[in-house]
Amino acid sequence: MSDEVTGAYGARAESYHRLLGTAEGASPAEKDLITRWARTVEGSIIDAGSGSGRWTHILHQMGLEVMGIDITPELVGIARREYPDVTFIEGSMDTLPVPDGALGGILAWYSLIHTPPEQMPDVLAEFHRALRPGGSILLGYIDGTEVTTVEHPIAPTWSWSAAEMTNLLDDEGFRIIHSQHRQDAGTWPQATVIAIKKQ
Repeated sequence: MSDEVTGAYGARAESYHRLLGTAEGASPAEKDLITRWARTVEGSIIDAGSGSGRWTHILHQMGLEVMGIDITPELVGIARREYPDVTFIEGSMDTLPVPDGALGGILAWYSLIHTPPEQMPDVLAEFHRALRPGGSILLGYIDGTEVTTVEHPIAPTWSWSAAEMTNLLDDEGFRIIHSQHRQDAGTWPQATVIAIKKQ
């Protein structure tokens, strides 16, 4: 992720947290999907691109071993302030601070939308490295008819078609076991994918 993205989120960290980042403001449908996925995970979880920490906090409340990682120092600071009992670290999704095969699951909830398409294989390869065989990822992303840029108020953003996302995940050693598409009023088309690391 570029310095442009990090700086843009850093400058808006407090307003972003107030608008989108509180656990109390989490969508019930999103919370249901994420918590149902988390209950299937065997082992520890990383919330990759954890922002101000609401999903990491929710998973921690479930009694799961979870850590949040984000590249924006200001957001990591807010997460530590709001949820002091949860572990948050500053770092990048393409260099996760765990040994090979250490994780049971990785949550990347709309945190890959600012990743340029040419960098996505490297990020997913890192996810694959960090997961144990049979471990899973849950991705939220912007749905589209192709890989293309979309207007975003903070930073450059890309959408993916279902076919292109499927091919990308397959190429990086994942098998999709769940996908969902929806269109909420006033926002982009949304897509979610659960994929497991191939044996």
